[in-house]
Amino acid sequence: MRIRGAGGLESNSNTRPLFVVDGVPIYDRPTDMVDRSYDPLNSFDRGSGINDLNSEDIESIEILKGAKASVLYGSQALNGVVLITTKSGRKTRGLGIQASHQLTFDKPFTFIDFQNEYGSGASVLDTQFAVVNGQRIRRLPLSRLSFGPKFDGVPMMLYDSTVGPYQAYPDNFIDFFRNAVSNRTNVAIAGGGTMGSVRASYTHNKYEDILPGFNQKQHSFSFNGNFKVSEFATFEFINNLYSVNTVNRRPNVAQFVATGLNRDYDYNWMKTFYRDADGFRRDLEPYGLNANTPGFWPNAVAGILWEQNDNQDIDKNFT
Repeated sequence: MRIRGAGGLESNSNTRPLFVVDGVPIYDRPTDMVDRSYDPLNSFDRGSGINDLNSEDIESIEILKGAKASVLYGSQALNGVVLITTKSGRKTRGLGIQASHQLTFDKPFTFIDFQNEYGSGASVLDTQFAVVNGQRIRRLPLSRLSFGPKFDGVPMMLYDSTVGPYQAYPDNFIDFFRNAVSNRTNVAIAGGGTMGSVRASYTHNKYEDILPGFNQKQHSFSFNGNFKVSEFATFEFINNLYSVNTVNRRPNVAQFVATGLNRDYDYNWMKTFYRDADGFRRDLEPYGLNANTPGFWPNAVAGILWEQNDNQDIDKNFT
C-alpha cells in the first residue's frame, strides 16, 4: 500500500504506511518466506499482522498524511498513516444482535491458449509402435514437444496398455483446477447504556482453493468494551484473537509447469490412475512412466495429486 512516496533517499527506504488500530500501532514491515523444512520454493509468507484484521469488525478507515500524520505519530508516520477504528457497542441502546453470511466463488481467470491439432512428438513423423498379441499397433509417445502427428482418432495403445482413440483432451489443463468457495459467517452481540458499552464478535471463514486438497479455516474473535466508573475515569478493553488452520497449501508446481501438459495427455485418467487398488501411490515404473521419462508429466501430476489428496501438511497460526 502506498499513501505517499518514499520519505528518504536511502536504499532501504519504503512506502509502507503506519497502521493504527484503535490507537495501537501495527507496523507493516516487509515479511519473509517461512521455511517449512523443505526448500524455499515450498515455503510461504504469512504476511504482517495487518493481514489478520477482520473486515467485519472495521467501523471506519481514515488516511492521514503530511504534517497531520507527523504531528500525531512522529517519524513513524513518514509514509502516512492508516487509522482503523473497530466497531463497538457505543451506538447501541439495549442489546442488539447482528448476523451476516457471505458466499463467494472464485475460478481461474485466464488460461493458456493451447492448440488441439497436433499430439506429442518432435515432428509429424515421430511415431512409436508396440506389438500386442502379435499385432503391431501405434502407441502414445512421451515427449515434451507437441509437434507430433495430427490427431486422427485411430486406435492407439495408451500408457496403461489399454487401447483408445488418438485424440486431444482440450480441457486437460483446465481440469487440474476447480472453482474455489469461501463461506464467511459473522455473529456480533452489542449493547450499550449510560455506564458503558460492549461488543463481542465471532467470524468463521472456510475457504476451499482452486487446487483440490487445499482448504483453510479462520476463526476471529473480537471484544470491545468500555466502562465508565466515574466522571473522571473510563476503562476500555479491546482484544482481537485470530486462529488460522491451513491444510495443504498450494504445492510447488514448478515441474508440472516446466514440462507442460501435452494435448494427448488425459489428466482425468491420471487422476484415477496415480493410486492403486489398495490406496497406495502407484509405481509408474512398470508402465514406462518413471522419473526419467521424457516430459516427466506423469510423475509430476501424480506427485501433486498424491500430496494434495492423500497427505496432510497442516500449519496453524494463532495471534
